[in-house]
Amino acid sequence: MTPSQKNLLLDRLSVSYNQTCTLILICKEKKLSDEVERLERRKALLKVKTDGLLHDLYHSWTGDAEGLKGTIDESNKELGKCIAEILLDVNTAGYIVKAIGYIDDVIKAADVLIG
Repeated sequence: MTPSQKNLLLDRLSVSYNQTCTLILICKEKKLSDEVERLERRKALLKVKTDGLLHDLYHSWTGDAEGLKGTIDESNKELGKCIAEILLDVNTAGYIVKAIGYIDDVIKAADVLIG
């Protein structure tokens, strides 16, 4: 994987991290403390994975950049949809569960990258 491909994947992981932060703020506003705790744990995991990937920029990476890029992009797109529905107060609890699943998908993709 080229340095350029690594940087693009890190950009996508940053989008996931930022969307997770947005969800946390929304849940805090809605006083959904259990969901905040669950999302905070995912955010911490995502940060660990992203930090590991940043470190690995200086080492040899292996993996399927295109496939992982698509996985992360799709999860980010779906996270955005979940955020939009939550902001509209549509089945908030259900969309938070879905969003957490997409965050978990990004974390799994990051795991593949750092092997």
